[in-house]
Amino acid sequence: MRELDIKLLWGRSGNRCAICKMELSPTGDKYTLGEMAHIVARSADGPRGKEDLFLDERDNYPNLILLCPTHHCEIDKDPDTWSRSKLLVQKSEHEQWVSSQLDQGRIAVLPVDNAPFLSERESAWKHFSTERIWAVASITPLSIYGDVIDPLSACFREFYDSLRVLHFPNGDEPVNRTLTRPSVFGLVNEDLRNLSDGNGHRLEVFRNGHCEYLVCFQGSIDQITEAIREGRATPLEAEKVIRYTDLADTIKNQLETVSTLWQKCLPFRDMTLTWMLVNSSSSIMYSRERDFIGPVFGFPVTAAHLLYREVANVDDHAALIEQTVRRAVNSFGLVLDKLFESDGTWRRPRRMT
Repeated sequence: MRELDIKLLWGRSGNRCAICKMELSPTGDKYTLGEMAHIVARSADGPRGKEDLFLDERDNYPNLILLCPTHHCEIDKDPDTWSRSKLLVQKSEHEQWVSSQLDQGRIAVLPVDNAPFLSERESAWKHFSTERIWAVASITPLSIYGDVIDPLSACFREFYDSLRVLHFPNGDEPVNRTLTRPSVFGLVNEDLRNLSDGNGHRLEVFRNGHCEYLVCFQGSIDQITEAIREGRATPLEAEKVIRYTDLADTIKNQLETVSTLWQKCLPFRDMTLTWMLVNSSSSIMYSRERDFIGPVFGFPVTAAHLLYREVANVDDHAALIEQTVRRAVNSFGLVLDKLFESDGTWRRPRRMT
């Protein structure tokens, strides 16, 4: 879901269930947690899913309705009673009620907006990365209200102890538990001991519910760049070469990590997912070697940083991995039909034909 659609939905709904008028929050308990329901389901097999509505329009504001958990369950269990037309009327009448209540000063609406906080974090990531390439994955509550979780609780400590982090060229390895410590914001595990070789990570959970996982793979980039330059008779079009499989492995590891943390420890149904490649300018993607053709490259990236963001559901992590990998590939001028081959290996990106 797009941020604009989410802000429209919460604002025009007055942070209240469109059916029972209960006041809701994106960070509430299980009874007051606002749920952004689809009027026509995302898939044809879901409630009202066979209605005539393009799939790429089903996450947009006109097809969303804000409900409490009880009524979300009710409309999806009884789609015959709660038809598309009935829900659209219910939504329209509710928004008119909200507008009237606001005009009379009977209710107040706290904006659902994490944009200022996310802008601060982006600036912090750029400053932290210096000139190295880092991949950043984060999940953020839709609203930043202050301290809503305790990162030092047993759930988070156990998660950190079981964590496996990605280090090139050795793959994922158990986290060094001695590096986990309380931080200004919450709880962090940071290993920058090999940063001079282009390897490092930082995983931090904030008291406001935000979680971010940063991975440096400059070492992998330096290695493949040198190898490509030595093997080619003509100069490359870019200063840095990013091997597709290294980037895809990084994205998969990052999103699986933050998604698992979300499912196990965080009290939110919907959060903003951000994936960012910091210091991406003058880089190019190396896809693979092809018989008789040679190496397949993308196109040089001129943007200083690549950014992908959307509002996601706690159960969406598999789809988020695919979407994020595809977006990263597209940023390098390549396309990807599907993520994996039949044997489970990564399918390699190609140029458009």
